[in-house]
Parts: sequence; C-alpha cells; structure tokens
Amino acid sequence: MGGGRVRQGNLARPAESAWAQHNDAPPLSASDYAFLLEGFVDRATLHRAEVLAKKWGVLPHAVMIANGWLSASDYYRALALACGVPFRGEIRPHEVAAPAALRSARECLAHGLLKERARQDAYVFAPEKLRPNAVQEVLGRLAPHRLSLASPGSLRQAVCDHFAQSFAAAAVDGLHARFPDRSAKAKLATWQRLLLGSLPLAFGAALMLDTQPAIRALSLALVFIFLPVIALRVFAAYDLLRRPSEKRAPPRIPDAELPV
Repeated sequence: MGGGRVRQGNLARPAESAWAQHNDAPPLSASDYAFLLEGFVDRATLHRAEVLAKKWGVLPHAVMIANGWLSASDYYRALALACGVPFRGEIRPHEVAAPAALRSARECLAHGLLKERARQDAYVFAPEKLRPNAVQEVLGRLAPHRLSLASPGSLRQAVCDHFAQSFAAAAVDGLHARFPDRSAKAKLATWQRLLLGSLPLAFGAALMLDTQPAIRALSLALVFIFLPVIALRVFAAYDLLRRPSEKRAPPRIPDAELPV
C-alpha cells in the first residue's frame, strides 16, 4: 500500500495481516510498552506482566488489564497518545456504522473496526490482540485514513447497539431461516387448518343434536389430553424423591486465583 490512498474495501486487511504476523513476532521487550511507564505502571509491574504473558501465551497489556493493574481505557488512551491519534472513550451507536468491507457484527468484532458517520475516511479501531509496535505499523499503512483508538469494550458495546435490530431478527427468525423444518414458525398445512376449523363446527352441531352425549365425548377427549401430563408429573416427582441427596458442591475458586 505504501503511502498511497487505501481503498475502503481493503481497509480491514492491514489489521488482519498485522495480527497474522503477531504469532511469529519476537519476544516482547520493555520498549514496546515504555509509554506506560509515564504515570500508568512502574517498571516492576511491567516486567512481571511480561513474564506472565510469556508463560500464559498472551500479550502483556492483557495480563495487566485482567489483573486490575491497568484499566482498559487508560491503556488505550496512553496507546493513542503514543501513536499520535485521537482516543474515543464513548462510542454512541448513531455515530458509527459498519465499514463497506465488513457487513456483519461478527466481522466488525473480529477486526475491531467501525466507520465514523460524521467524518469521511475516519474509523474507530480497537486493536485488542496487537502489540503496540504492530498498532503503529497498521496506522501507518492506513494513511491517509484517519483512525481513532478505542477500548475493545467500548467498540463491542457500539457494535451491539448498532446491530441491535439484526440481533433481534436473528433471535426471532434465525432458526426458521436456517432450519425451517425444525422451527415452529412454519404455517400449518391446508389440511391441518381445515381440520382445526371443522372441530368447533362439529362440536356445535353435536350440541344441537344431542347435548348430553356431546358433553360426555368432550370430557372423555379432555381426559385423554390431560392424563399423560398428570402421569408425567407423577413419575417426575417419584424419580426426584427416590434419588439420593446430592453431595455438597465444592467451594468456589476466588477470581484472583483463576488464570487470565
């Protein structure tokens, strides 16, 4: 790409390429996170984070954020300042939209990218899985596009708010769209609708012809409907009573002792 203009459709590719190169990157050094030493963490904390990051196979800033040594907003604000780009602390859903190359919420979350509506060629970027040097490389490749950094949590919330209608539609119609035969949304067949419509008519005609036998027949039909339900509950209660008492659950592990 060089310093030329980057097409909007290919905007997400440099970030994806930089992340693909992350696994082959050399071990992180203190210089990658030297900008955090100016008022955010001390050198001992940074060294400890790098040791744990190497042990757990994650990035140092993920270790510091997960352990509460550094807040996500402070890290990305400091990173934005070090990279010379603006920081977005709050992202309102009406201020952003999905880029042309990223049609779905899943793609926006995977690339950590949203487009600003008010400014042309302006984007919000949340590089959760990139080391600081890689973020600077990505920002340099995307010139002359203007990028603002944000925390992944803020971007995730903005994506959820922006795609709220599609999420609701997927929750309501997703199963029917993917597996119509497994969904109860499918309409009844013609013969089913005719049968259900004829039952009230048949019962009304039976009441007019002979009331007592019609009522007995209806009561008998209700017995066959409710008897299996009652039997299921009786067997469930019997099975519950005959089970031995469960052993007490083991104590809960404190959050501080869980891995990142």
